[in-house]
Amino acid sequence: MIEYVVLSTFCLTVTWILYRIVLSHLHSFTFNRIYLLLCLIIAFGAPLLTFEITIPTQMVPVVSNHEILGNDLKGTGSGSSLSGEGGSAIPVLLMIYWIGVLVKLIRLTNSIRNIASRIKSSEIQSVGNSKLVLLNEPTPIYSFFHFIFVPADRWRNHKIPVQILEHEQAHQHQKHSLDILFIECLGLLFWYQPLLYFFKRAIRMNHEFLCDRSVLRKHRNVALYQQLLLAQIVKGRSFPLASPLNFSLTKKRFLMMKIESISSVNFWQKFTSIITLFAVALICSCTLTDPQKDAVTVPPVPGEWTNEVGMDVPAPPPAPKNDFLTTQLLNKWQDASEYAIWVDDKKIANQTLASMQPKDFATFRVLGHVDDPVSRVDLYSHAYYEKHLKSEFKGKE
Repeated sequence: MIEYVVLSTFCLTVTWILYRIVLSHLHSFTFNRIYLLLCLIIAFGAPLLTFEITIPTQMVPVVSNHEILGNDLKGTGSGSSLSGEGGSAIPVLLMIYWIGVLVKLIRLTNSIRNIASRIKSSEIQSVGNSKLVLLNEPTPIYSFFHFIFVPADRWRNHKIPVQILEHEQAHQHQKHSLDILFIECLGLLFWYQPLLYFFKRAIRMNHEFLCDRSVLRKHRNVALYQQLLLAQIVKGRSFPLASPLNFSLTKKRFLMMKIESISSVNFWQKFTSIITLFAVALICSCTLTDPQKDAVTVPPVPGEWTNEVGMDVPAPPPAPKNDFLTTQLLNKWQDASEYAIWVDDKKIANQTLASMQPKDFATFRVLGHVDDPVSRVDLYSHAYYEKHLKSEFKGKE
């Protein structure tokens, strides 16, 4: 979980910095919209994908079988206490996370319910493909999908300019409400991620750029359009899911209203952004794997192993004596986060041990590596031992 949060934060940080430095000042608003949405999809999706890169390493056993077996038989060591202390925080963190999700879900549900209530309780008129919801209260003009919410008195008195109506219709035609719903759902699941706020604001600001451009392509008088926007500023309540007309009437938004030319599109800036975005996605989805985990598939050659630091690791027990194998050990080995189980040189699921008994096996061994938190447990049935192992260890019996 921690690794996922770190990788998604890294991806969001890099792509946000790139957007602010390279793309935010361009008039390529459609491209910016796609880029910002892709950043969110990749940031939260790429860490869930896994592309393994294997780096060859020398496999060196460094802990003796008897040492590991001793720890297993004790069952109460310092490692167990440390694990218990660290694990006690997990339920608390999960509880905090789900409380945050619940709070965000309630807010999102209330917002949708309030919009639906306004639609249901207000007069509705059709204008082209849009549905005008006439509200009997002073309110900023805003839209949600094909619904445009306007003050009823201003609409009936023809005080809403056509440019303002076309601005909200542009939100509808370009389906900006889908973007807002998408990022609100991400905010519900990843409420702990502060960078989402910056992406949400950038996406909504870019929506306004797109709508302003759509209006100004038809009505070329930029100064008049800006005056109309300023005249529409009304204090009132809107909703997080809505697209309010007066969202961030900043100096930057007015500056971005200048008539663009074809030369303003910078191909190389877009190309660099896309390459960087997918490079970050690749970095977040790649993991390094240790071949030592799966390289050992057969019992070692009889005798003794010697590691790089000179520690002797004894070979497996030569005789089929499993006096130390107990039901308690079999139950303990069912933990896949600490043990990998092999029966007769074949890897099995840890849960399979639940249906087995100590008497089913002639002998066993436990192996581990310093760099590998998962210990390997080899169990040998009576038939396998008689056929493959007994003759090899005959001289040691």
